[in-house]
Amino acid sequence: MSDEQLDYLLSQVNEIDDINYTDEEIDDFSEELKRLQNQIERIQHREEYIETLKKEIHDYYDQALIVATKISDIRQQKAKEFEQKIQIILQDLYLENAIFKIEFINTELTKQGIDKVRFMVSINKGQNLSLLNESASGGEISRIMLAIKIIIFQYNSIDTIIFDEVDSGVSGKIATSIGEKMHELSNQKQVICITHLPQVASLADYHYCIEKTSDESETISSVKRLSLEERINEIAKMLSGEHVTSAAIENAKKLLNV
Repeated sequence: MSDEQLDYLLSQVNEIDDINYTDEEIDDFSEELKRLQNQIERIQHREEYIETLKKEIHDYYDQALIVATKISDIRQQKAKEFEQKIQIILQDLYLENAIFKIEFINTELTKQGIDKVRFMVSINKGQNLSLLNESASGGEISRIMLAIKIIIFQYNSIDTIIFDEVDSGVSGKIATSIGEKMHELSNQKQVICITHLPQVASLADYHYCIEKTSDESETISSVKRLSLEERINEIAKMLSGEHVTSAAIENAKKLLNV
């Protein structure tokens, strides 16, 4: 700042001191007066002020780094527990040979800490660990993500969980195992699952059918809770298509244990 600008600021302070203000005006301007005085002080001793700020930044950085290191240690400790729990669930989801690992990469300090965390998997025996989204199929990713969500949701305050076709890419006994895991989770949380698989739909406590109807001007979506008979028919449709056969009806009853 130039000498002229500094002189101007000083004159402003002097003018404020000389003018007779009302009590209300004094209250309004007192903070501005302090600001100007502080600004002048910083300008006059700017080198010392800059050095003070640098020291404060350095001290805060050191404190943040200590906290981030402690957080990193806790993360890595809890990661081992997390891996073990995931492995147990993957066994139930017919991924017996899968290995799930959490990889930590040290980074510069950020607001997230000093870790970059990556989920690594090996699906088959002898396969090297690689990123989850690079080596697993759609069905395998669905099962691994379900396992991850089951563990995570046990430790948060969310009361309702929505799974949107988490069973995509699977069928048969694997679909049943996914449905069973979601049903287990429903003992702790409210679970809403969107599915096209009869094995999963048959395990729900309540079954709703979503339909769309259209005319020339609009499309309307409707949701209906199904009665037992309607549910049998809907699951039979999932098994055989729009043309429901007697065999499909019997299979639907078996799935529903009725």
